[in-house]
Amino acid sequence: MLHSYFPSVKKIFSPFIVLILGIIVLAFLLRTWGKVIMRNYEINKEISRLQTEIENLERSNKELSQLIEYLQTESFKEREARLRLNLQKLGEKVIVISPPEALDVVEKKEKEKETNFLKWWKYFFENP
Repeated sequence: MLHSYFPSVKKIFSPFIVLILGIIVLAFLLRTWGKVIMRNYEINKEISRLQTEIENLERSNKELSQLIEYLQTESFKEREARLRLNLQKLGEKVIVISPPEALDVVEKKEKEKETNFLKWWKYFFENP
């Protein structure tokens, strides 16, 4: 009955045209699905990178917090006062041990302080 009123309906819904339309719709859906999958992959990759960065920053933050705690301790303050300000506790004796190179420099300065006359005197009379 429908065919008698609309003879072109049969031509519009021919199997070939339905197949072509189905392929076009399927291609469109696959393309959209591919874009969604690719976008999800990129988002997951970005999330993974950001989580790694967060872990690194948290580790760095923890190390800095520990450093701050150490810098606020009395032992650090005492150590720095001794090293940088040359302070010492009451009743404490400081012993300075200089390296051998420093002794050579001191001896050279002492020799430079001698007068020319004294150098000649030592040369002629004190050396065997």
